[in-house]
Amino acid sequence: MRELEFIYSGPLLLKLKVPNNDIVKIKNLCSKDKSLDWRKGLAGIIDNEYRIDNLDKLNKILTPYLDDFAFAYKRWYARDNIKIKLKTAWVNYMVAGECNPLHIHDECDFSSVLYLEIPKNLKKESTSAINNGTKPGEIAFHFHHSIPGFITQHNAFPEIGDFYIFPALLPHAVTTFKSKGERVSLACNFTTYYD
Repeated sequence: MRELEFIYSGPLLLKLKVPNNDIVKIKNLCSKDKSLDWRKGLAGIIDNEYRIDNLDKLNKILTPYLDDFAFAYKRWYARDNIKIKLKTAWVNYMVAGECNPLHIHDECDFSSVLYLEIPKNLKKESTSAINNGTKPGEIAFHFHHSIPGFITQHNAFPEIGDFYIFPALLPHAVTTFKSKGERVSLACNFTTYYD
């Protein structure tokens, strides 16, 4: 095979895997405390979305993964010494019939989603869906409207521990589903600066 060189362009959409021991630590920072209701500032059509108050503890858990992101950032954008700072975080407890319409995050540089729980039957529902678009419970990242020869959308079925980090202005959405149980995800916004 001839040598291939891929010319990277477009947004950096990084997927990392967070092991169960860190998932447990993060879940311990999440609660359905009504005083932390965060829905007013969010796009989701979700009844239970709550701010995470202890950002220092969360940042400590996420630091190794943010270091991986800084390495990926350097490779993707050919720029050294980026630092990433956690700005806000919240947890989404999505259930059947709820969704997160196409949206972006503002007043930050990068955003993320980390999956903490997935309903037991959601994978089966997703794989058996008869459509050619985004499947139930999937997240879809949209780079641009459809253009022949371009990959402008990435759909992903979430697994526990999947951690996506992406530019805050990258439009994304989550489709509704019918399965019983909660699809729990942690969302974070980050600011960046250079050393």
